[in-house]
Amino acid sequence: MENNAPGALLSSLSAFDPDLHENQYLVYFIIEKEIANTSMSMLFSINPENGNLYALKTFDYEIEKEFLFHIEARDSGSPPLSSNVTVHIIIVDQNDNAPVIVSPWRAHGSVVEEKIPRSTDKGSLVAKVIALDTDSVHNSRITYQILQVTDATLFSLDQYNGEIRTMRMFSSR
Repeated sequence: MENNAPGALLSSLSAFDPDLHENQYLVYFIIEKEIANTSMSMLFSINPENGNLYALKTFDYEIEKEFLFHIEARDSGSPPLSSNVTVHIIIVDQNDNAPVIVSPWRAHGSVVEEKIPRSTDKGSLVAKVIALDTDSVHNSRITYQILQVTDATLFSLDQYNGEIRTMRMFSSR
C-alpha cells in the first residue's frame, strides 16, 4: 500500500524442511538485486528466522508501482540446501493527490472572470474548467460542481467535462 509506514509487515513467507535436528532449521534472506541503482535490501528486510518481510521505506505509487525480487530459504545441513521464491510487491495507489485546476488559469487566490455578450444564446459555452489529478486512473476521476451560486437559472456546469454553459438568454435581441 502506498504511504505505508517504514517497518510495515508486508508478508510472511514460510518453507518446510523434512530433515531432522539442526538440518531442518531454515534461514531466509533476500537474493540481492539492484533496480535503478537501489539494492533490494535498502527497500525490504526479511527476518531470517521466521520469513516476515518488511518495508524499510514509505512507497509512493506515483514514483514506484512494483518490485520483483527473490527470497531464498536455506537449511542448516551440510552441504546446505535451498529453495527460492519470486516475490512480486505491487504498490496500491491511495487517493493522496488533490486535483489541480489548470484551466482557466488564475493566480493563486484570484478570481476568474469570463465576459459574455448580453445577447448570448441559451446553451452557449462560457468556459471549460479543466483539472488534473496525478493519482492512478481510479483515484484520478474528477467531477465538477458549483459551490456557490447567486442565481441558479443563469449557468449550468457539466459535472463530467467541466463545461459551463448559459441556461437562458440574458436579454431579447
